[in-house]
Amino acid sequence: MKLITLGCSLAPIDYWPRWSRQYLKISEENHTHIQAGARGNKINLYLLNRHILEHGLDDTFVIWELSGWEREDSIVLEEKIRDPELLPPDLTMLVNNMYAPGSTYVTWGGSNQPNKDLDRGQRSHHNNPSATLEQVVTQLCLLNKCCKVLVFRGWSGALPKDSWHKIAETFNQHGVNYMREAYADWCAEHHDLGEDWHPKNKPAKDFFNKIFIPKLQEIFNNAN
Repeated sequence: MKLITLGCSLAPIDYWPRWSRQYLKISEENHTHIQAGARGNKINLYLLNRHILEHGLDDTFVIWELSGWEREDSIVLEEKIRDPELLPPDLTMLVNNMYAPGSTYVTWGGSNQPNKDLDRGQRSHHNNPSATLEQVVTQLCLLNKCCKVLVFRGWSGALPKDSWHKIAETFNQHGVNYMREAYADWCAEHHDLGEDWHPKNKPAKDFFNKIFIPKLQEIFNNAN
């Protein structure tokens, strides 16, 4: 089986992504991890789609930590960026094989300088949180028809409460596995996370043992 994990800074590979791989006895070479700090859902959707086109979905399990729905992601033509050398490497990706002519940069994060420098008329794609959210939910429902899927929120404020209720209803309707618990909120309720509010070590492991593992057992027991 192959594993794909996606998320933002709440999805460092050394925590729940690696523990999931180890628990499911999946080899490291069969694990694809799509993650970066401050990343929004649109870029992860784009990268997931590219990966699927290149590698297929045979015997695949996808785990997606949903990030902030309003995080701004843009696809920016290279010539529109004032100084590419100043682009922060952790918030930028050069993409050479898109369908658009020439080189383009995929950027994300609300504080990303290219997003500040470029006015809306210069961007190849505008940020539309509602449209992105609908695309992500639709994609997850479609993926669930051909592979196993598990979804959870990185934190409760990642999505508006009303939106999450509607998304949960859609997931229930289409049989998509999801966790009701929001990762960081649950850890903060049971542990002192400090000002960083990013679960590490014991809080992260506690969430994995008490929330993640029962859900993984439910998914794979139902599949047998």
